[in-house]
Amino acid sequence: MFAKACTIARNWTRPLIVSARLASGTVDTQVGTYVLINKDGWAFTAGHLFDSFVKFQADQKKIKEAKEMNDANPGSVEPDLKWVVNHSFWFGKDDVRMSRVYVNRQIDIALMKLENVKDATVFPVFRTPESMAPGTSVCRLGFAFTEVRSEFNKETNNFSIPPGVLPLTFYPTEGMHTRDIVEGVTQDGFDRIFVDTSTPSYRGQSGGPLFDTEGRIYGINVRTQIRRLDFDNVMRPRDELLPEKQYANFGQAVHVRTLIEIMNKNNVSFETSGEVTQTVNLAPPKNETRDIDKDASGDTYIIE
Repeated sequence: MFAKACTIARNWTRPLIVSARLASGTVDTQVGTYVLINKDGWAFTAGHLFDSFVKFQADQKKIKEAKEMNDANPGSVEPDLKWVVNHSFWFGKDDVRMSRVYVNRQIDIALMKLENVKDATVFPVFRTPESMAPGTSVCRLGFAFTEVRSEFNKETNNFSIPPGVLPLTFYPTEGMHTRDIVEGVTQDGFDRIFVDTSTPSYRGQSGGPLFDTEGRIYGINVRTQIRRLDFDNVMRPRDELLPEKQYANFGQAVHVRTLIEIMNKNNVSFETSGEVTQTVNLAPPKNETRDIDKDASGDTYIIE
């Protein structure tokens, strides 16, 4: 069903590898996905992929303060082994760099401006919000189940990806648009709308596209929710009846309506497609089970 759509999506779906070295010497590596929007290098990804970079910036100030205090009074400050001392983003090509990014953690979205993206010739079409409806078959694409352990070279002061890891393998998963989740408005005026799907996204698919059978973007994958079902399983250890709570996982992607608002606000060019089949009349927010990995800080910031 999605073979042709995945072929289309591979043109503008790319890996994002985030590497962070701690003061302890440990290197943490995250694998995510991003969507290249146009020839100018604009791209979407998940906002939580920038959390380690925000910590890196804050830790640099702490490291500087600690050095100044130790210069004045040697041994007065012990370094925190969890400080991030080195950080790197790898956008699928060695020469691609980020010049600007808008991050909104209330939506968990990031809009990036990338430089030196010279090999891209095909770009996505965003489905019009009015053409979207529950019951539509959708697909995710990203780099799930990919194990990457970056290495840090102290002599060159750079991260590297070990041989045999690249190229990363695309991993698609399908599901259904079940409903829209509305969580109000962000501090800077964007609608917090998410496409709820019948199946979850997996680690490594964060920031990647949710698209229909024609390869049109339906949303950007950002989180998974765990909801309790209305029945319990019964276990019988040693002749005792013990109820075991049952849960199910569901995926959520930032709705195209919100993506279009963000692109328009930042003067980002994009293409849309889809016949109007409904009037968008989204329901007010309801009490939802919070997903286990969501950062509720609500920070919005721009890095240049």
